[in-house]
Amino acid sequence: VAKCHELAQEYARDTKCWEGGKMDGTQHSNYNTVDFPLIAEFYEEEEYEDYDDDDDIDSSVAEDSIHDFMDSIDGQPIQAKDFAADNPLALYLQEIKFNDRIYRKLEDAFGVPADVLEYEDLFCVQYIAKEDDTSGMGMDSLDLHRDGTLFSFTVLLSDPDSFDGGGTVFDCMRGMDVKAEDKFLMKDGAVTPLHAGDCVLHSGKMLHGGQTVTKGSRVIVVGFVIVPEWCYRPGVLTEACKAWGRVDVADKMAKRHTMKSKGGDGYLLHNKRWLSGSNAAYNGYLPTSPSVFARADAEVQRLARLRAEANLLRDILLPEDERDPTSIFGGEITLIEPW
Repeated sequence: VAKCHELAQEYARDTKCWEGGKMDGTQHSNYNTVDFPLIAEFYEEEEYEDYDDDDDIDSSVAEDSIHDFMDSIDGQPIQAKDFAADNPLALYLQEIKFNDRIYRKLEDAFGVPADVLEYEDLFCVQYIAKEDDTSGMGMDSLDLHRDGTLFSFTVLLSDPDSFDGGGTVFDCMRGMDVKAEDKFLMKDGAVTPLHAGDCVLHSGKMLHGGQTVTKGSRVIVVGFVIVPEWCYRPGVLTEACKAWGRVDVADKMAKRHTMKSKGGDGYLLHNKRWLSGSNAAYNGYLPTSPSVFARADAEVQRLARLRAEANLLRDILLPEDERDPTSIFGGEITLIEPW
């Protein structure tokens, strides 16, 4: 773990990626995390943007490209996204079989086979206290959010004694304090590992964030892991998203009522002005229904989000005996026997 931390610090120092915000402009558009990537795509899109579908591509060029690519990874088989070849931390993680360890831990925790899991993203993040951030470009916390993948994890690279605060905070555990002997500490819903190298596995659909680091810096590896759709119970994620959307709509409605009126007690409708023949039930002053602000109450909204989250976590994964990889084709499968 100490070597991982050292390699991360050296790479960040050489590239200055933690001093100037994001090094790559394509990652994490929703949350401007100060990080560097640990995986790379097979190819960069711009390499192929000049080709049309009808263009003839010399087969020898394609073959050479394949050989060059395979040589670059020493002939090792890779998944759709592999470790970044130019990154010393990524190469070391590959050397110590980091992938295998993480996927096996996720299999043990959630019951999804390790060999069907795949990274959506893997990156190294630094959280640094404002008083220690000499560049002024760092981050000390991350707002509550949900990830795009069902599984997520963080691995602590820093010595826990080198920083104060920090940890992964979960909204569903807000107000809870737990100390698991020699394992982790949770204070007000923020889970903090007690040892460098410890990992927090969780569903990315849980509302979570990065607790504020108040002293020193916290360096972690973060991973988003894709679970195949054939492991999902149909409709569960959709229903959760609908419920979360209703909460957002209720909040926006209350804000709109407040914006258009004095104190949010109501506002004037101008139906007669724009529609002279209008027979609308309301015309003139429209009082705000108390339910508008009741639904937008912070605690009411939090409980609604948590109910949807709990339903999703309980129901999203199909039992192992009901999972069918061929279901993604949506029809019958015909097996053609070889000659």
